[in-house]
Amino acid sequence: IKASIYKGETYNSNGFNEKETGIYMNRYLSINNCDSLIYLDLEVISISFPNAVTANGDGINDVFEINNLLKYKDFHSNELLIFNRQGKKIYERKNISKFSDFWDPMQTNSPSGTYFYRFISKNNIKNIDRVGVIEVFR
Repeated sequence: IKASIYKGETYNSNGFNEKETGIYMNRYLSINNCDSLIYLDLEVISISFPNAVTANGDGINDVFEINNLLKYKDFHSNELLIFNRQGKKIYERKNISKFSDFWDPMQTNSPSGTYFYRFISKNNIKNIDRVGVIEVFR
């Protein structure tokens, strides 16, 4: 069995109760002492959102990058929205598929301060609708 779950969830099926990425085996015995083996190849999907960006042009943490998003192909249908403190939308990107799709505050001439994001993704495992705060430092 090849399966995926999100971090913090548990795979509970076919006698398994697993929370970590790995390969697991369950053995079942019939009444005639014949055994069957079931293998589970489990992947725990973990994406995370930064809470700060240091948009100073040094190439380190300059961009609001959703960690591991590009690693997992399950998130191909997505949308990222960035709003300023007044609620004005300053950035929108659909179907992020490469690093340059993430929000770079320098490209939108966004000064230091507090911003808000909304990330929406629909996939075959679970839908995500996440909102949060991002602080931009220069």
